[in-house]
Amino acid sequence: MNPHKPGRKSYHPLLVFEGKSHLCLNGVLRPENVHSADNGIEFAEETYRLLSAQYLIRYARFDKGFGGEKFYSYWEQQKINYAGKLKWTSRLKKYVENDNSPWIRYVDDELIVIEGKTVYYQATSWEKPRRVAVIRKADKYEEDQLQLFDFLWDYEAIVTTMDWEPMDIWRFYNQRACLENYIKESKYGFSMDKTVDPISYQP
Repeated sequence: MNPHKPGRKSYHPLLVFEGKSHLCLNGVLRPENVHSADNGIEFAEETYRLLSAQYLIRYARFDKGFGGEKFYSYWEQQKINYAGKLKWTSRLKKYVENDNSPWIRYVDDELIVIEGKTVYYQATSWEKPRRVAVIRKADKYEEDQLQLFDFLWDYEAIVTTMDWEPMDIWRFYNQRACLENYIKESKYGFSMDKTVDPISYQP
């Protein structure tokens, strides 16, 4: 349902963008009540068929609405490297806390500290462990402010097939943040948010 206009029909679209040109390469309109990952593999297969004849696809990025054994296996079978956000679950949190490998500090300036590490983690639905880049960030307090703990960390985890440093994986993944702007362009420039169902449309 449309939260701003109750009762009005709406869509839950799937869109794929090319990272450098920012072009929308494929899209599909789905019913409003589906999960983000529903038909995700079929959509990926269709997009791959459309592009692979002319282009070499090297990387895929996707948010935490997508994932699972079948989804990851699809990219691995196609030999396409990926970086996908993971939900920071209590199970993953405990696994990272119990991991003895050291944190690497990448940023330490007046405002923020950023550290990272790599773990090999297997979620309950996965058939094998996968490489996960974990980044933790914390804001620094001014020296005259009371600070009860060393740092209040904010964690992010990204499952990946690439052997890059965790900081590089994190930066690569976060380039997809600009997708929100592309979606806004589609809405405001092409009225994607006002698409009419041709079956139910009455002039």
